[in-house]
Amino acid sequence: MSADTAKKRQIAKGQLVLILMLVAAFALFFSYVAIMRHERLQSTGYDLGIYDQSIWNTAQGRLFEYSVWKGKDNWFAEPGSTLGTHVEPILFFIVPLYWLGADVRVLLILQSVIVALGAIGIWLLARWKYADVGGGVSRLAAWTALALAAAFLLNPAIQSLTVSDFHGVALVGGFLPFAIYFMLRRRYGWFALFALLIAMTKEDMPIFVALMGVYIFIMQGLRESEKKARRTALWVGTATFLLGMAWVAVAFLVIIPSYNILDSSPYTWRYQAILGDEGLTLATLPSVIFATLRAIFSRQTLDYAVGLLLPTAFLALFDLPLLLIGGFSFVMNATSAFAIQQNLGGHYIAALVPLIIAAAVTGIAHFTRLFRHGDNRLARNLPARLKRMPVGRWHLVLALLVLLFTLGAQRDYGFTPLARGFRWPIMLDHYRLAQRFFDQIPPDASVSTSQSLEPHLAQRRQITILPYDRSGEYYLIDITRDWRYNDPDNHQWLLDNVVHAPGYGILDAADGFMLLQRGAPERAIPDAFYDVFRVAEAAPQHAAQVDFGDAIR
Repeated sequence: MSADTAKKRQIAKGQLVLILMLVAAFALFFSYVAIMRHERLQSTGYDLGIYDQSIWNTAQGRLFEYSVWKGKDNWFAEPGSTLGTHVEPILFFIVPLYWLGADVRVLLILQSVIVALGAIGIWLLARWKYADVGGGVSRLAAWTALALAAAFLLNPAIQSLTVSDFHGVALVGGFLPFAIYFMLRRRYGWFALFALLIAMTKEDMPIFVALMGVYIFIMQGLRESEKKARRTALWVGTATFLLGMAWVAVAFLVIIPSYNILDSSPYTWRYQAILGDEGLTLATLPSVIFATLRAIFSRQTLDYAVGLLLPTAFLALFDLPLLLIGGFSFVMNATSAFAIQQNLGGHYIAALVPLIIAAAVTGIAHFTRLFRHGDNRLARNLPARLKRMPVGRWHLVLALLVLLFTLGAQRDYGFTPLARGFRWPIMLDHYRLAQRFFDQIPPDASVSTSQSLEPHLAQRRQITILPYDRSGEYYLIDITRDWRYNDPDNHQWLLDNVVHAPGYGILDAADGFMLLQRGAPERAIPDAFYDVFRVAEAAPQHAAQVDFGDAIR
């Protein structure tokens, strides 16, 4: 072994330790943040409670059964199944964890760990892309790969996947970088594994996989000169596309309609403005195309695209073919009437952001070739000093630029102590008090509760969310989280339909929490319920006396 080879291996070992430390730090920190968010009553019945109940029911032998959505919309079937909304077979792999111990926090930890692992996929992609001709990785290339992996972990959109409840599709954040790495390296066996995992996360993800097949067919098949590699790529690309589209057809045309009463996906309303009243037909196709293009080229969509690309310093645009794999997902978000789909965080960008970061990795190499060796005006006018700069240094400078832009985004809307608005989560007595009310509800009792409390009680056969359904044996509310107590309408609704509901009596109440049971004796609201409105006596710094007539001082 030469001294140079031994040195590169030593660099690789050191870099591996560093990337594993970064991944572990991300997984631990965001597991903590997600769990604290849950313990502080900030998780929601839609969607953490839905996943928890449906996976728990599946572990009991009731396939993805859930009751959380009952009363909210008219497409809910009895017994309800999440298969009427989403097809997410990836959840089957989580069911054994519920056999070992059913705890909703398992979902939050698992999500953080898998998303964190995506950084290793970016690291591997960058090391391979910037490797020397002989296959070795220089010190510059090693640091470049580490900088881009750090940019992945510091990207606020990636972090948002771990702190917005749990979603099966959020796991794509960890799977996709590996799928792209193995796809570009033409290691199609490993690519197939990660493509399968991606397709299993949500019913529309097989379209994403199908477009990866199109990329393989064109970029690695049609453009390949070596006959055997060309034939393999054409076969893999075709199979990937056809299998992906077949999966989508089965999901949308067979599975979802079989589990709801609409005979279609309940989310088509989001595209009603695009499709019109008649839907997509040959006759309406021109108008649908026009409406889609108008939405895509709107200012709102431009802002959305800029927000997604900005953390990569727009270098992802230099590998446009790879970026176009996310074209369908981008259009679906941009044209949706559901405004949350245009957010720069959350699970709707679970596939787009890892793809953009991967495209930035390959885009850096393309940018360097284009402006260092290319035949264009900028390349011709480039100072000789920059042209003589080693390729590896170009890569490192551009990777650091990506990291700098990502840090800027992190400062503005990130979820770590580097962010301007970050605050360490604090457990107040109010949050701890919630457990007292949870403990009073039998595990087999039906419950109607509020959004923030439902994820703590979801592992039961029947649980619904107020105000949509009030069929539970127990009512549990927390007016500090889900009820604007200064809104007269909401306050009156609570009084009429919960506090004074016929046949229900108050079991316990304190600090804004109230627990009622069907058949319990009626009684007045305990005085402790109003503690949430009280503050401890304190001497004012600047005393002032204000009188409102003779009534209030």
